Amino acid sequence: SFILLVTATYIGITAQDLAYGLHAASGLLDPIHYLMILTILSIGLFVFSMIRLVVMRWKGSMEEKRFSIWMPVSIIIGGAVSVWSGFVLLMWMG
Repeated sequence: SFILLVTATYIGITAQDLAYGLHAASGLLDPIHYLMILTILSIGLFVFSMIRLVVMRWKGSMEEKRFSIWMPVSIIIGGAVSVWSGFVLLMWMG
């Protein structure tokens, strides 16, 4: 879950630069479309990370103490980065 959280955070924060880079590298889509894809991917990874934490706790492979730390951290970081990513995407849309 830590790697998912870090990856989702990286994609969410740098999505604009990644969109420009993907457009420059391939030119298949406009940067706005790459930005939409990256934003959705970032949010999806945050959600998947939280679902994975719940499943790990439910199966007993994660202690309650670790879960009670990681879930709030995931919600706070995921929420903040997702709001930021959504704001950047909305600003691009005009």
